[in-house]
Amino acid sequence: LNRVKGSGGGGRVLLADVARYIARLERGVERAGRHADEPKGLVFAPVSQDFSLYGPVVSQPLSALRKVIAARMVENAVSLPHVTQFDEADLTRVEELRARHRTAFEADGVKLTPTAFVLKALASVLKTHPIFNSSLNEMAETLVLKQYVHLGIAVDTDAGLLVPVIRDADRKSLREIAKELAALAVRARDRQLGPDEMKGGSFTVSNQGAIGGGHFTPIINKPEVAILGLGRASRKPVVVSDGRIEARLMLPLTVSYDHRVIDGGTAARFTVDLVRAIQEFPEELVAA
Repeated sequence: LNRVKGSGGGGRVLLADVARYIARLERGVERAGRHADEPKGLVFAPVSQDFSLYGPVVSQPLSALRKVIAARMVENAVSLPHVTQFDEADLTRVEELRARHRTAFEADGVKLTPTAFVLKALASVLKTHPIFNSSLNEMAETLVLKQYVHLGIAVDTDAGLLVPVIRDADRKSLREIAKELAALAVRARDRQLGPDEMKGGSFTVSNQGAIGGGHFTPIINKPEVAILGLGRASRKPVVVSDGRIEARLMLPLTVSYDHRVIDGGTAARFTVDLVRAIQEFPEELVAA
């Protein structure tokens, strides 16, 4: 009661004073709740502009999904200090393995894609670099190192970007990953994913290879601390070990990471190990 300013005789606190005080507290809580999900110090007021003053325009309403994507992208971009590591992986061995085992996979109704190889290699590298498979608990100021590897796969759909999750990718065979990857992509494009299929990811992969383009800088999928971007593989002249120049199928890859958690040297070592895991993919993992 000593926080309530009394309006009665001699400064006495009346019931009306208490009611006003409680109402003021409730308004403060309501304002805090409205801005709880907005980046602190970076709340932007919407700006309205009449673009028809300069020429013909067509206005289309934003879908509910696009609004969610927009809000998440702004939050992730402005609240995380992004740094991006660029590299390339030689897919020559992967292509050789695909050629040798494609028929056996197709006999089981499984399409053996380069992406499946990358996901399998990535899962193993995340086990040796667990900080990339972590999340920062900002409230408790702790780093949560996850004992599972759940890979989120960004899928481009007509409605917008969806990220279904391949769970326990580190414990699945290449065949299982390839089969689940194809099934998730189809269900995502048909808008048949359940809510639980897009939750719990520990690391996300954004693959633009089927569309085209090279390196790009993907935005981290918070609360994850890193994301892998894959571009379209293309043949390039490469100096091989004996000094000869050969045309090699090179895959552009980028790793964006949260610099609060991961330092540059750590990111470089992770990327080097990932490139090596792709380029030296063991054949026994294909036949398993």
